[in-house]
Amino acid sequence: MLNDILGTFAANIRARVAEGFLGPEWVTDGFWIEQRWLHGALWGALTMSAPAGTMALVEPGIRRDFRPDLAFINPRHEKIAVIEYESSNSSDERLIVKDLWHYRTEIESYKGFEQHSGDPEWVLPKLWLIISTLPSCEVANWPWHGYNKQRECGPVIKDRNLRNANPLAYYEDSLHKAFADAWKGITSSLPMIEKHGVQLVWANVNQTDIRVMNVNGQPQGDNTTAFVLFPESR
Repeated sequence: MLNDILGTFAANIRARVAEGFLGPEWVTDGFWIEQRWLHGALWGALTMSAPAGTMALVEPGIRRDFRPDLAFINPRHEKIAVIEYESSNSSDERLIVKDLWHYRTEIESYKGFEQHSGDPEWVLPKLWLIISTLPSCEVANWPWHGYNKQRECGPVIKDRNLRNANPLAYYEDSLHKAFADAWKGITSSLPMIEKHGVQLVWANVNQTDIRVMNVNGQPQGDNTTAFVLFPESR
């Protein structure tokens, strides 16, 4: 399911690129943040990336303080995937202190889900996906929000210029550690979760493609599949 979603998403973006609507500069230049165009374009492509036999829900209410960007449901109204997308405007420490925290809290609330397999309210979604926008190159005009100054998570060095030189390199180690810590906590609360096939995934939009960075606390390395977004930038 994960590769189906990312592959369809990438195809949707490539089609818009071919039509002249957007290009790789949208990812690296904060100008495209101003009107939330980058977020709107990529979020829109995600809403059209639901696998066959599912439907996308935009900002579904899951809990009072948790409204993820997307959920995909099946005809039984069971949530099978939950997705958060953060554009270059918001790919910072909030990936850890907001998105990942919400996911861990929600997943751990499903204690006893094995006994409620026929109840849509208790069916534990198989995919929990967070997508960041962190190019591995120099960026310009990116905002520096308060999240970047929070000390409860890395990077320990809070430096805007260092971030701007290579956002992916700046945040990557901290995100891998955060996902590893979260998955360790989740499996302690729900020992059967891996047998159930649940995936907690971090994927990243780079200046050329989107690829999976971490699955269930494990870094995926450079051999993971790259789904091309901007062919002309390769």
